[in-house]
Amino acid sequence: MTSLQMTRPAPNIAWTDTYHNGGVEGRPLAEWYNSEFAAHFDAMDFTADLPDPAPQPEAPEQAARVAPAVDICARCQLCANGSLFPEGSGPAPVPGKTYSCTLLRWTREGVVDTAFAAQVVEDALRLQDRAIDGFVAAMPEHFGALRPATALDAEEHYVQGRALGVEIVKPVRDVAWFHFDSFRNFIRQNFESGFLRD
Repeated sequence: MTSLQMTRPAPNIAWTDTYHNGGVEGRPLAEWYNSEFAAHFDAMDFTADLPDPAPQPEAPEQAARVAPAVDICARCQLCANGSLFPEGSGPAPVPGKTYSCTLLRWTREGVVDTAFAAQVVEDALRLQDRAIDGFVAAMPEHFGALRPATALDAEEHYVQGRALGVEIVKPVRDVAWFHFDSFRNFIRQNFESGFLRD
């Protein structure tokens, strides 16, 4: 147990107002404080039995916090493989160095744990696979054996096929667009951020 001792010296104050006791005006406040209250205040015992403070967890090292996030980046690669940005839209980002997505920032700041971040990455990859498979199934003649690596590539090939007049399977097309929109919305909420370079 910790014992806390507090001492508070009574300062000299220069109040000119008078205090009221039951509606009767008395002497100036400063005079009353200095002559009566200060003596009682100084005599008060401010000791208390306080429990020992709970030990605070040590702040994790920056390197320890970054290491699990880097592992997430190694599995994710959405910013580096063209899933977030069309190829040729600028220099290829380096995950965690020149580009830090929202999910990586949340993980580094401790807003989410690495297990949650890993699950978000897996969900994003699964949504992307569904969008790719949907576009391929909606236009099998155009894609043939080609399976684009990213949803953006699949969308681009699909748009090219439409421009060429390639036949589409409409119900499958609608599902493909649903999965593509779901993927893009998921990316916007969890991954899109700004480049760390100027």
